[in-house]
Amino acid sequence: MADLSRVTLRYRQAQAWVERVQPGAIAVRFGVYVTGLLAFTIAAAPVIGWRAAAFGLLLPVMPALRPTKAWSTVLIAISVVVWALAGEQHYALAFLLGALLYIHHVVTAQAVTMRTDTYVTPEVLAGLGRRTGVVLLAAAAASVLAGLLPGLFGRTSAIAYGLAGLAAVVGLCLTLAWLLHRKL
Repeated sequence: MADLSRVTLRYRQAQAWVERVQPGAIAVRFGVYVTGLLAFTIAAAPVIGWRAAAFGLLLPVMPALRPTKAWSTVLIAISVVVWALAGEQHYALAFLLGALLYIHHVVTAQAVTMRTDTYVTPEVLAGLGRRTGVVLLAAAAASVLAGLLPGLFGRTSAIAYGLAGLAAVVGLCLTLAWLLHRKL
């Protein structure tokens, strides 16, 4: 009889949780899952093919259910290692993977700060989107500049690549500092 009362208690607790869940918080958790799934799929596709990469459906489940720093870091590390072992790294694929991993990290950081019953205003999600968009635009500009350098300076100018990398890092740091100052 005690087992039946425990099951009933758990059922009522689950029912109460479902009634408290807020759509904005669940949307953030869903964003954690989708960005993790896309990042792993893009990283793994050149190695094991698109169909086999679908088995990566389970990898982003834990960061979505339990958005802690550890689970997100595990997913990011596995995605980067799989991508590095792929052998064929295309420029556009590298940027897309980096953008997805950045978005995954940002959305996971947002999910860590809220419970599933937290009311999330549209302004919070819009601010998150604005900040992420500005950083990704700055990264895209830096990537395009880095992609154009071999045509401008040739393949022998390692100093130009180093200076371009330094300029990209400084530019991204200035963008992040500006965003922090503006509190977008």
